[in-house]
Amino acid sequence: MDRVAIATIKQWAEARDPADDLERFTEELRELLRGAEPPQPEEAADDDLPTPRLSADGADEQLGDAVCLLLQRFLSPAREGDPRLLSDLLHLTLRLRVNGACETVAGLLVGGAYRGVDGLDGPLDTQMLTVLHACGLDEEQRGVLRDLFGEDDAQPDGDAPEEPVLPAVPPPAPDDEPQILRGDQVPQVNDPDQVFAFIDAVKEGIGDRRAYADQARVSIRQADFVARAAAALGMIRIARGGIFEVTERGAALPFAEDPNGRAARHQAVGEHPLIRAAGLQAAETLPSLEQLQALIASRSELGAGTIRRRAQALRRWVEWWASGGT
Repeated sequence: MDRVAIATIKQWAEARDPADDLERFTEELRELLRGAEPPQPEEAADDDLPTPRLSADGADEQLGDAVCLLLQRFLSPAREGDPRLLSDLLHLTLRLRVNGACETVAGLLVGGAYRGVDGLDGPLDTQMLTVLHACGLDEEQRGVLRDLFGEDDAQPDGDAPEEPVLPAVPPPAPDDEPQILRGDQVPQVNDPDQVFAFIDAVKEGIGDRRAYADQARVSIRQADFVARAAAALGMIRIARGGIFEVTERGAALPFAEDPNGRAARHQAVGEHPLIRAAGLQAAETLPSLEQLQALIASRSELGAGTIRRRAQALRRWVEWWASGGT
């Protein structure tokens, strides 16, 4: 499910009469996700009583309620068990941040009925874990996940704060012991926003650099640069075979178009080892290109020619951070 499909669903939900009963709305959403035209609502008789709604604050809330109801049907595979539909629902839950679905998704994951089953975006249990990390976990749920799946790094994401705070990263090395970075940890991409768009794509099911290159219409080499920049921010892991995996920090990061995620994206770039080492918080002016070259030389084993090229990219990251992430 891509952003166009999600935008279409949201537009459809906004066009619906908020007085429609939730069961009918949920069934229409199911049909829409399965690729059919949603049925036209029938005229209700004067004495018909609509199904009670879980919320009445607008289309977004109604859509979230419908997602929750559809997910609950999957608790009984005999009632609803289509892995393609479940995959789309999990994707929609993640993109809409339907926090109310967290308990149901946890039940689906712990129940194990869909373990080893693939949906449209890969293994369903992996999608469920991503949703849980993004929507929030309490201590008991984290303990269950640790026992079942070895999720030692699961951390709560809170209740969707206005300015999400990402999980902490290790402090920088002392000044007298510079942290030596691998070459792929030094930015090769000029625009951090491109990196955040890539992280969104991985959350949406992009699994390797070739798939991302095809989607973003960039070269495989450029796709590799972007992936390594996202890994340097701690947002993804590049597993054996070049497979992309979202980390806990990446799952907690709001999607790029979410204005409430601006502070979190700014924080993420500010915590890159080279940005921290540049001391921007205390600096009155931005470092010069020559100063950035010297910084990279002290923190990496790259050659002089490569350092000059990477300093140009790092300068863009510094400017992006200084502008507040705009």
